Amino acid sequence: MKNKSQNYIAAAMLALFASMTHAAQIDVTATQTVTNTAFGANVKAITANTTWTKDNVYILKDKVFVTSGATLTIEPGTRIYSTLDTKNTVGKDDDQFGALVITRGAKIDARGTADQPIIFSTTDELEATTGNNIDTDPNIATLPSATTAGRWGGIVILGNAPIASYSGVTNVGENRIEGFQPASSADLDSDGRADV
Repeated sequence: MKNKSQNYIAAAMLALFASMTHAAQIDVTATQTVTNTAFGANVKAITANTTWTKDNVYILKDKVFVTSGATLTIEPGTRIYSTLDTKNTVGKDDDQFGALVITRGAKIDARGTADQPIIFSTTDELEATTGNNIDTDPNIATLPSATTAGRWGGIVILGNAPIASYSGVTNVGENRIEGFQPASSADLDSDGRADV
């Protein structure tokens, strides 16, 4: 049977662990170089070989592009979480969400194992498991369910094959990525904001 001091010690250790977990989180987009690329101006980009390690928690608050022939290495056991901000414009294409885009010529080296998988999920899971509020929403989220599991932008790997994007008989270029618009895309939904 635990005495009062043991309960206090356990509670203090739990609080310390929660604060350590929160302190270890990295807003990856804040630490990445903001550059002008073929994918738009002021793009969050990884332009040199970079390693994400399992001793950090990575949070993608926007699209992060691996460019310039760089390789992103992700260690086994690394956890990457993504936020989603609908900008209160339901049905519009201007949602801001975490996603990882490997552009042409760049590489990703992510080799998880059965014992140390590489986990990509939403910050909903991180909030539910740590009890810390991560996003701008004032509530702590619950674990993802069947209806909330897809609340991030995914991993997109752009190949070298040419893309035919035609308007009538004119090829309008390769400025679209399936699932979302890159930063250089025009405002498609007339809400006054580019679809970034």
